[in-house]
Amino acid sequence: MRSRTLIITAAILLSAVICIIILSSGDSDLKRAEASTVQQKMYTSIEVQDGDTLWSLAETYGQRYKDYSVFIDEVCSINKLSADRITAGAYLLIPVYR
Repeated sequence: MRSRTLIITAAILLSAVICIIILSSGDSDLKRAEASTVQQKMYTSIEVQDGDTLWSLAETYGQRYKDYSVFIDEVCSINKLSADRITAGAYLLIPVYR
């Protein structure tokens, strides 16, 4: 009876180890796939056009951001904008991914 319990325990532990190995190898494949899609953040200068707003610029250039407000905050910070207003003819540095 004791040897039977030992065999069952060993089988359960072996199964758990195999599951951990299989699951961890899947994670590394996922991480490699994510790494291959990571793009480098760069900056470009754009001229503000009539009718442009920070929100419209976020819709055009900020698709990589989960939230457009994060993009807008970054643009304001980079360009030292104290208000959320931009003026046609002004140049702004905009983060882009390539």
